[in-house]
Formats: sequence, C-alpha cells, structure tokens
Amino acid sequence: VMSVADEVGADPHDAIIEGLGKWSDEERSAYLEGLDEHPLFMDKSPTLEEVKDNDYLSQLMSMQYTDEDSPVVMAEKSKDKGNAAFRKGKDFYPNALRHYNDALDHIYHVALANEEMDDAMLRVESVVRANRAAVYLAQRKLRDVVFDCKRALEAWPGNVKAHFRAGRAQLDMGKHRDARASAEAGLALEPDSKPLRKLMRDVD
Repeated sequence: VMSVADEVGADPHDAIIEGLGKWSDEERSAYLEGLDEHPLFMDKSPTLEEVKDNDYLSQLMSMQYTDEDSPVVMAEKSKDKGNAAFRKGKDFYPNALRHYNDALDHIYHVALANEEMDDAMLRVESVVRANRAAVYLAQRKLRDVVFDCKRALEAWPGNVKAHFRAGRAQLDMGKHRDARASAEAGLALEPDSKPLRKLMRDVD
C-alpha cells in the first residue's frame, strides 16, 4: 500500500522533520527533556523514587507479573541468574550486575505498589545487595561495596556475608576501625566464620 508521500515521490521522513521544524523552541526543549524519562532513552537504572514519579516505568512494572510469577519469585530468579554469572568469572561480572539490578527492580515493584515488605522479601533484598557487593568488591569499587552492604544489613541485620564484605572493603580503604566493627558484628552472629576470623587478623 502506497502512502501519499510515496505517490508524490517524497521521503516520509521529510514530513516528520518538517513537522518538528514548526515547533517553537520551548516545545522542542520540552519534548527532548521528556525523552530522558522514557525507558528507551535512560542511561542509568532509576531509583525507587524515580520509578514512582515516572508513569512509563510504573505502567511497565505493573504489566510484567502474574499470579505464578510474583515480584518475589521473579527477584529470586534474577538473583540466581546473577549468582550463576558471577561464578563464571570476571568476563561475566556485567551480566551478574544486570541480573542483580533486575532482582532489585522486582523488589521495587512491591514498594511501588505500597505493599508491605515481609521478612522473606527483605531477606531477598539483603542477599541480592550483598551478592552485588561481591561483584563490586571483585571490581575494586569499594565505596559501592560498603553502600550495598549497609543497605543489605538494614533489610536483614543477620546477613553475615554483608558484614564480611563491608569489613573487607573498609579495610582495603584504610578504615581499620570500621573494618573491625564489621568483623566483630559478623562474628557475633557466626563465631566460627573463617573469613571473618581472617579479616579480624588482617585488621590487627
């Protein structure tokens, strides 16, 4: 089927460009600024607050779940994919991070829907953040390690691995007092932990 533009030999794209050319500077600026909020043009993962304020993202997130594939189930699946990618080695670290980010996106959906975060979901969030911290630790992104471990422990204070990874990063950053505190907190939960005992020796 030929369009009118085809029949007269015109390039359809010319009509689009011509239409944009009729916009005012303010209209063009508003349009271009709006593109940054569209998922196709985002260059970083949005925060929970950004998701709540973005109609595009809110609608997309509400469409991806079924009764069988709840946010909790999907978060667990993404976490497992991240773990598998991390075990494959450094070439797969970007894949691991992507899967862990996906898991956190599923967790965001619960908060976005104003649903209460139960203990199971909080524990999943904690494990995902601690596992993402392991990737950051391998990449020597030490501040990111400490940040994720802090959030992991806020979600589930019993996460021993989060204490260890935070302490390891803090020690490598030269923050011996903080590293000792992290090691002691972890050992209080798991006194026989070999990694934490070694961390304590390294601090001393």
